[in-house]
Amino acid sequence: SLVFYPALHPASLHSLIYHSLMIYAGILLLWRGGYRPCPRDTLPYFLTVCIVSLPSLILNLTLGTNFMFLSSPQGIPLLTDLAEAAPAMYTACALLAQGVLIHLGACVIFRKSRNPSL
Repeated sequence: SLVFYPALHPASLHSLIYHSLMIYAGILLLWRGGYRPCPRDTLPYFLTVCIVSLPSLILNLTLGTNFMFLSSPQGIPLLTDLAEAAPAMYTACALLAQGVLIHLGACVIFRKSRNPSL
């Protein structure tokens, strides 16, 4: 929404607040030791991302929006070509990237932070 709306538009403010709280909650969980990402949690994390993405997908299809970047990669040439040639394949790749790659990346980062010799 920050790309399409002015900074003080309700959609932009909602996006800023939502993402800021999401980052803050994640930092608090990790800082307090409440959760450490591990590979066995990848499937539940992916399923959660899919469930959360469902309303965004429905809105994207019905209203022509691009919530969670599930409809368009916003100017990344290779991904734009994929989105234009095979929209469903692009959406599947975006879901996999958001629901698997990010989580596995966090697993690697936190594994190394617990065992610096890796």
